[in-house]
Parts: sequence; C-alpha cells; structure tokens
Amino acid sequence: MKELKRPSLKEQRPHWVPRQSSAQCAKSPYLSGMRSLFVGLQDAASKNGLTGTFVGYSRTPLALDNYRRMVVACPTPGLKNAKKIRSKKMKTFNILKKNRKYFAARVAPGDHKCKILIDENSDALELGESTLEVDDISVRSKYGTDLIFRLSASVDKQKDAGICTLRADYNEQLVAECRRLGGKWDPEGKAWIFSGLVESEVEELDLRYNSKKVAVKIHFSEEESAGTGPVTVAGIPIASASGRDSGAKLRDGIAVLSGGASSGGSRKNWYTIIEAGTTLRMYMPEALIKEEIDGVTIERIETKKGE
Repeated sequence: MKELKRPSLKEQRPHWVPRQSSAQCAKSPYLSGMRSLFVGLQDAASKNGLTGTFVGYSRTPLALDNYRRMVVACPTPGLKNAKKIRSKKMKTFNILKKNRKYFAARVAPGDHKCKILIDENSDALELGESTLEVDDISVRSKYGTDLIFRLSASVDKQKDAGICTLRADYNEQLVAECRRLGGKWDPEGKAWIFSGLVESEVEELDLRYNSKKVAVKIHFSEEESAGTGPVTVAGIPIASASGRDSGAKLRDGIAVLSGGASSGGSRKNWYTIIEAGTTLRMYMPEALIKEEIDGVTIERIETKKGE
C-alpha cells in the first residue's frame, strides 16, 4: 500500500474540515486518502440502512475518528426501508410535444429544455402544464447535461394519489429526508409538498420531527465545530457564525448554563465553534432525544407546569 503523505502545516489549519471537501482534498494525497476512507465507511453504513451527511464539525484535520463519527453520528434516520427508496423529485413541467421515444418539455424553475421518457407510466400524459413525481435519469458529461426524466408512477395513479404536505421547524436531517422522498419546498406555504404516493413515509417524518417538544440539557464533552455553517445537534441548528471574527450566535430559546460559542478559522474558511464543557438548555422534539452523538449528551429534564 502506498504510504500517504502527512498534511503540511497549512493543511492542518482548523478550517481543513470534511465540509471543505473536494477541491481541498485533491491538493493532498493524505487528505484524498482520508476522504476515500470516509466514502468506504459511508458505503458500509448505507448497506445497513443508514445514510450519512458529508459535513464537518470537528476542528482536528480529517482524523480517522472524525470520519467514523460522520457516518455513525450524523445518520439521516427514520424510515425502516430507507435504502429501498429511490431518489424521486416533484417537478413542474410544460409538456410541449410527443415524439417517438420522449416527450419534449420544459421544466421549472429556469424553464430548461428537457425530455420525459415515454413508457407505460407516461404514455397517457397530456400536453400542457403538469406537476409530476419523476426519477432523474439525466445524462451528465463534461460537455453538458441532457435532462431526462422518467415518471415514477402512472399518470392516473399520480392524479388519484394527489399530494400531501409537511410543516416542521427547520432541521438539516429533515431536509435531507424530504429531498430523498421527492419533496418540493413551497416558500409561500412554508411547507414541503410530496406526491400522495409517499404519504405513509411523510407521516413517519411528521411523527418524528413534530413530536412533543420537551426540555433538555445538552452537554458537549468535546469541542464541536462546523465549517462555514452552523453546529447542529440531531439536525437542529444550535449556534452559527457568519465569519471568522463575527462570533457565534445561539439559536433563539437556548439558555447557556456553562461554556459558550465562538468563531474561528480564516477569513474565507471560517467555522462555528462550541467550546468543550458547554452545557445548554433548550426544547426539542421528544423523538430526537434518543439519538446518540459522540461527545454530546442529551438529557431530558422535568419542568414545572406552565414553564
């Protein structure tokens, strides 16, 4: 096995965290090797029904333990059959013409030219505007992208299924789940819109992320950080900075019992920090308390009536 070169002092700066992934990892065989190792761990996790989010919240430069924490501590949990669900999307199309193999169409947003595969699901598709649940089967190359979509269910079945919606407080894990189910964010209604075909899965998300809010005490035994973004616990943003010297602001409704939050890194690659030994008090959905996160302890606390 080829020996990996250790990172230079520049590469060991705190802002070299996994979130700054592709371009930076390409500069160093050591970092590239560690990234490959993470991908292997992530694949192993996905085979067991878990999916990971490639985000960094540790200041140490790409240590092996951090990658293990990425896969195990940052899962997008929830659906029992998660690994069997295909990536679906709700999109609005303007169907222009039916050709021999594809429908010629334009897709919003952006009014981009695209094609919809003609098969048993789409054969009865009518010309005009339609909102459909589709699989993205586009061909992407260095010369450009040929946008091609395939209906995930028949036109009649999609019409009968209708739509379902989900409203919940912002949560990074929930966003990933909604996108994987083909959800489309409606900024006016401030809700996720799904095809009725995935209504049972959406109900599971509703039960989890809209479960009763309870008071908890969160203790950070280790320093946690996130590059150019907020530090989260169970997908909930806890603290966020806007630059190297901006300091970090805690989310509304969070009380600091000990420790605190700050910012650091470089001007271009800044990060949000929660100091080791910090203890916070806040409210969170009861169903999220069970999540195990390395270096973070979540403890439910009893409150008086009316508090």
